Amino acid sequence: MLWSVVRVGYVAGFLVGTATHTIDLLAGGYSWAPTPLAVFFTALVVIDPVTAVLVALGRPYGVTLAFAVIVLDLIANWYVTWPQLPAALLSPKWLLLNLFSLFVLVTWLPLRRRLAR
Repeated sequence: MLWSVVRVGYVAGFLVGTATHTIDLLAGGYSWAPTPLAVFFTALVVIDPVTAVLVALGRPYGVTLAFAVIVLDLIANWYVTWPQLPAALLSPKWLLLNLFSLFVLVTWLPLRRRLAR
């Protein structure tokens, strides 16, 4: 039961990420970001929902993908937000990303082990 709830949390988080990146693209994209990061943020429109589906289907490699995606997303967001700190810490979008990242970082290995059984 607990691990099902954790999986629902992953799916919800990655679908929120999909929506966020889609809204950002519709609002003008990532021209403000360095090109590699703009490509990455744009690719998340596809990668995030694929991750959500793999986790929802209970695939262990989906959880590993979730870990990799969230680590890269967190690093990329910290990089582009660094000049705006500490004010950026008050942004709901920023707080949500960091809390979801912490959730994934703490749960990914036990969840992956559970799904690999």
